[in-house]
Amino acid sequence: MFPAGDAAENADSWACFCADCANALTPSNINSELRLLTVAMWIKINLMRCAACAVVACAAPAATPGEEPKMSPDSTDTPPPLPHVAAKRRAPPKVPAVTLGDTRYEQAVLPRSEAGGVQRTGYVAAYKGTSDERLWRIRVYELKIDPALEGDVQDVYFATMDASPDGRELLIANELGEHYAVDVRTQGVRRVD
Repeated sequence: MFPAGDAAENADSWACFCADCANALTPSNINSELRLLTVAMWIKINLMRCAACAVVACAAPAATPGEEPKMSPDSTDTPPPLPHVAAKRRAPPKVPAVTLGDTRYEQAVLPRSEAGGVQRTGYVAAYKGTSDERLWRIRVYELKIDPALEGDVQDVYFATMDASPDGRELLIANELGEHYAVDVRTQGVRRVD
């Protein structure tokens, strides 16, 4: 017996696949779907594309002896390209630096070489005035990174960063909707619920 949960997932996959093949999805739709679907789901969709291509190839009329095979009566020698779908994350939000006194605070993204397979995002750095002299950098939140998945789809950036009314803390919200407060004097971090 086919489980009902699998049937719903299969129907959803086919609906997305068909809409994508018909070029009915806008980049916004695709980004929304990518956020909702897992990597495994996209693998299934790409496997279905391969299966669909095989079905089309098998269903093409056979060439008679001495005749060149054709994909359709009006086709050319090259088959039409399949639409390209790649699991890409949307661009990170633009979060302006916050200046308190003579210190500038910015979201810090570690280079892949420095991150060493751990998280690259979720850091805030303090700089002296308008210079590039870094005073300190701390991790605001921890991310669990799966080494089997592509790194950039696991990055979680700041959505907002503001100074508290008293100027003692940075109030940070990330793309997941989590909120944190960073004490700029002690570099202590606390989650704000």
